[in-house]
Amino acid sequence: MNNLLPLAAALLAAGCASRPALPLPPPPPLPVAPEPAPAPPAPETPAAVYRNPRIGKVLLRAHQDAEGRLLGPQVMYQVVEPGGWNLEALDAPAAPVGQPAGGIVLTGRMDPGERAAAAAQAAQRGAGWTALFDPQAGWLLLPPPDQPGAK
Repeated sequence: MNNLLPLAAALLAAGCASRPALPLPPPPPLPVAPEPAPAPPAPETPAAVYRNPRIGKVLLRAHQDAEGRLLGPQVMYQVVEPGGWNLEALDAPAAPVGQPAGGIVLTGRMDPGERAAAAAQAAQRGAGWTALFDPQAGWLLLPPPDQPGAK
């Protein structure tokens, strides 16, 4: 212990000499994130064929009725908007619902008796388009054989 005391006194008297700090190099530039690609437009959702009714919840506090009876708090449910069938959606003409590979177009028509309507849709697309009925997929529009992507 006695040996450390003169050493500590010498260090305190001399002080600590520090070197000047060297400047730090500038930090590397941060990478710039590429701008995200714009989102594709949302497909139009078809109108629902049936609307569920909207039900409202009514909370009644405790009260006394006209005959003097005490009624406690109650919960009542009230039909706010009745549901029902959306006839406008059913009356609307069938629109194409998608386009699979190969240029084939699904018309959305499922009735074999809609041959004339499917043929009219094929004629609207141009010369060479053919309407074909498939029992699983309904009426399909096949592109002309010379169209790119047609097989």
